[in-house]
Amino acid sequence: MALILASQRPSKMSLIRKFASLAVLHGATLLLPLLMYPYLSRKLGPSGFGEFAVSQAIIQYFILVVDYGFNLSATRDAALLAGKKNELTRLFWSVFRAKAALVALSAATVIGFIFLFPDSQLSHLVILQFPLVIGAWLFPLWLMQGLEKLTEASTLSIIARASAVPIVFMLVDDEGDLVWAALSFGASGILLAAFGVFMTWRIGLGPATPASRSDLKERLSQGWPLFLSSAGGSLYSATNIVLLRLVVPGAEVGYFAAAEKLRTAAIGLIPIMTNVLFPSSARRIDEDATSFLHQLTTHSPILVVGALAFIGMIGGAPIFLPLLFGQEMRPAVLVLQIMAFSALVIPVSHIIGIQFFVARGYNRHFSYSLIGAGVINLILLPLLSFYFKANGAAVSLLITEIIIALSLVALFRKMTRAGAFSHNAPRIS
Repeated sequence: MALILASQRPSKMSLIRKFASLAVLHGATLLLPLLMYPYLSRKLGPSGFGEFAVSQAIIQYFILVVDYGFNLSATRDAALLAGKKNELTRLFWSVFRAKAALVALSAATVIGFIFLFPDSQLSHLVILQFPLVIGAWLFPLWLMQGLEKLTEASTLSIIARASAVPIVFMLVDDEGDLVWAALSFGASGILLAAFGVFMTWRIGLGPATPASRSDLKERLSQGWPLFLSSAGGSLYSATNIVLLRLVVPGAEVGYFAAAEKLRTAAIGLIPIMTNVLFPSSARRIDEDATSFLHQLTTHSPILVVGALAFIGMIGGAPIFLPLLFGQEMRPAVLVLQIMAFSALVIPVSHIIGIQFFVARGYNRHFSYSLIGAGVINLILLPLLSFYFKANGAAVSLLITEIIIALSLVALFRKMTRAGAFSHNAPRIS
């Protein structure tokens, strides 16, 4: 077996080189949704595409549960334990078992949903895509990120996602092919799970250690605040599509979903840069806190990426959205342009929330900001979408992002003035 655990800390490849390699891979991932989602939109129509987007949003809930914040909490620990095989092995198997329990909980929920609504088309779409949840369990993205081997993980992830493309093109031809669309994405989840098993074998960890209740409790306890933050984030991402379906016609859901797919693609480089910087931020937790301006300057590449995404969405929406999704999706242009302003706000949330608070173990502060804003979004979205349809949902999303950024900045300034980040101050999760 190939042993690729580093004897020291992860290799110090330059941040520019790592980001460039991941940016190329991200560019490849952009081609996949730009191939599939426009095709699905044209074939399924606005209403059918909206229904499919709702099923994907529900699957994202389950993936959120299985990830449980481990992609930050366990990643931070993996970065600190790199080169320590025994400790890293123990960490891996504790996370593996915790995620297995969450997969079982998710599966039970899906089975219950199908039992209660056996004739629901939505339940069929969800069960066909459930292998994506299995992939989220078996694909050790959190570990590869902590060991700074994101390039390999991203490459295999792209291959798995690309496997859905030919299935979609071969089997989806009209509005009656929703089931085949779901099946194609489910198949990519199976391949992702297989790649995850392969990557875990290649890393060269030790054999599974006996299950320890204290280890599982520690894993779940550390991940809980970050799970809450992810759950809060979902209140204004995946939840928006589900809520919108309850308030407005299916076509409006399709408009919002099409704009959201392009927005997600446009701002995708922001979390990539965050992933590149996070391990090093986690290893600098003993540094003195500096000014807010210094934090922005230090992480200025994230701000630049956000600005470029904003320009691309504002200027490109009238051209690319109808070109990709069809003329019947033209109402989504304004939706995307409203969403575009979030690209100027999200980098601030990533810099203060993830690179500073989470990297230093102040997980709850980050969580509470997202949860509070998510609750506000639950109130705003039904009201705004009732009067302004998909445009109202886009405004709700933007307001939520602004609230998150402002609350994190205000908390950062307050705690800095109080000396909470000094060497002698206790670090709390």
